Amino acid sequence: MSINVIQLVQSALTESVLQQLATKLGVAPEAAKRVVGMIAPALVGSLMNKAASPEGARSLFASIMSPDSNANIVEMLPQLVHGDGLQSLLASGMRLASGVASEERVNALSNAVAAKSGVSVGATHALGGIVTTALFGVLKHYFSKSDGNVGQLPTLLGHQLPMVKASMTEDIASALGLGGATRFLSGVAAQMKAVSSHLEHPSTVGASAAVNSSLDKIVMEQKAGSKKWWWLAVAAALALLALLFGRSCGNQTPLAPAPAATPAAASAAAPVVTSTPVVAAEAASEPAPASAPTAAPAPTKAALLTFTVDKLGAPTIRATVGSEEEKTQLLAALTAKFGADRLNAAIAVDPDTRPASWLDKLDGLLSLMQLPGAEARLSGEKIELSGSAADVRNGWMDKLKSLFGAGFTIAPSTSSKRLKARRNRS
Repeated sequence: MSINVIQLVQSALTESVLQQLATKLGVAPEAAKRVVGMIAPALVGSLMNKAASPEGARSLFASIMSPDSNANIVEMLPQLVHGDGLQSLLASGMRLASGVASEERVNALSNAVAAKSGVSVGATHALGGIVTTALFGVLKHYFSKSDGNVGQLPTLLGHQLPMVKASMTEDIASALGLGGATRFLSGVAAQMKAVSSHLEHPSTVGASAAVNSSLDKIVMEQKAGSKKWWWLAVAAALALLALLFGRSCGNQTPLAPAPAATPAAASAAAPVVTSTPVVAAEAASEPAPASAPTAAPAPTKAALLTFTVDKLGAPTIRATVGSEEEKTQLLAALTAKFGADRLNAAIAVDPDTRPASWLDKLDGLLSLMQLPGAEARLSGEKIELSGSAADVRNGWMDKLKSLFGAGFTIAPSTSSKRLKARRNRS
């Protein structure tokens, strides 16, 4: 039995769920629905492209069955879009996105859908992460319930082809690196069928890699629906095995017959030959070991986050992190809290920056970022508070100490200490 994956993903994002997401991301519910309607088929198309090779299918199946994928996502989604659950939902979506396509392709898809839907790129990217989480959860639920295996994955995705065809456009195909939409859609079904057959009936150990390569090349060259590829693949595999066997036999050097022994040699004792010269010769013939690659220098700078909140409770945020993944995670959390249209944030990436240890505790800071007059600076494991954030009457010092734990130093900034001292003297 098969399922309509796209329909299940879209049904999981109910009107109520979309309303909640739209409010948090600062977009209209109808606009959010349009984005989901474009992203879901595009992501399934990208999964089909990945499942069109044995290695890609295995990698994709591992991502689907990983702990990041929630098999109960359809039932849990209405609760996860509230409060802190949305942050973990977005984080899971970002991790799972690597199973769909490269970060560059995922970003290109967000840009293409944003241009077509009129929704901001940040909000589109966040919605794409949620659709990704729902998509992987639906697939994991299906394979877990049916006790399925990796060989069934290309077949299941192949059944989604009519839905993908209905919405796949040239710009979406180009963003995902699929080449032309028509060419991709006409050939991917045959490729997945070949991969499914191979995974269900794997080749022999000695020649599996060679047969896989030959099979993939032949499938790519055939038109969709052609039945000739199978016989060509078998012939190519047999020819390749015969060639390998012939080379193996041809490379064996025959032993020369020993010369007849002379009477003098027969009467003399056989000389003793030591193995030392042979060992030396073998050692001399060994190639010199390659020198170990020089390790990349460890990052030296601390991850930085600063913010100031105006009188109306709107924050201005600046940050420097060490990777695009951290930037995406931080931007998604801020967008979910403040909305793409109201967010004032500048996030830079510096590879010489250490991982942001405060990033997974960001939820506790989001409310502080709405406190009028609050200021804060997070540098590595050091947090300095200023303005209303440092006012003991607001209690944020104790709240953050409880949230971040003993590994962090949390204190008023130097300027706040000076201001407090002047007030005490007066």
